Amino acid sequence: MKYIFILGHNPKLSIAEILAVLPQATIIEETASFLIVENKEFDGAEMLRRLGGTVKLGEIIGTQISKKVTVEHLKEIKAKTKLNFGLSYYDCKPDNLGMEIKKELKDSGVSCRLVTGKDQALSSVIVAKNKCEEFLILGKKWLGKTCAVQEFEDYSLRDYGRPRRDLKSGMMPPKLAKIMINLAQAPAGATILDPFCGSGTVIQEGLLLGHEMIGSDNSDKAISDTKSNLEWLRVNSRLEVINAKIYKTDVRQIAKTVGKVDAIVTEPYLGPALRGKEKIH
Repeated sequence: MKYIFILGHNPKLSIAEILAVLPQATIIEETASFLIVENKEFDGAEMLRRLGGTVKLGEIIGTQISKKVTVEHLKEIKAKTKLNFGLSYYDCKPDNLGMEIKKELKDSGVSCRLVTGKDQALSSVIVAKNKCEEFLILGKKWLGKTCAVQEFEDYSLRDYGRPRRDLKSGMMPPKLAKIMINLAQAPAGATILDPFCGSGTVIQEGLLLGHEMIGSDNSDKAISDTKSNLEWLRVNSRLEVINAKIYKTDVRQIAKTVGKVDAIVTEPYLGPALRGKEKIH
């Protein structure tokens, strides 16, 4: 099966994460916009929930841009009301294919709407909110169909909706935390340590990936923030149990508290935040 991964803001990091999660995958084509791989079949929505650096995931349905193939796929969909569809162009310029498909569908008696956006590729937000059947035009060579888009509302909630956020110290985005955990390639259900847990972002993302998490920090505020955020996560997620241990300890003494772990994923202290007014000597 050939799969398409539409990459996030840092394509190289996104690709590294994908290959860490799918080490047996064979790369078919790689650009700054997308990655196409050959891999055994998997659940697209579940895979996208696991990845932090991929914004869309789809399947290749053709090796040439074909109005006929696209129309056939759309006709197979049993829409209860009007059928919403859209086209996203990556590494190529948009054309009139969308309007041609719309005309052919309407001539066939299919009630439909062509969903468009201000950019040549539809955002995940547009695809999700319009319940849109999206087709991917990749370099005028590949035709794909989106099977899942990134759960932007969930990420936003876990980033901005938590009760404790430390803007002064800075916070790792949940997507980056998930990428880092996946790059560690720890086995399923592994024990992962974050010795600078801060607000608990790595801990929360590790729990959502099914790992046992250990967090520590030498700051009373960080420990309190992490515990509050994990309780919030328990209430606002599908997790029934928060399988995490949180300790207040200096990282230099952590071996006295924490035993063997499978991986360490963390963001240590990076120095004072830069405000743009610093002088270089």
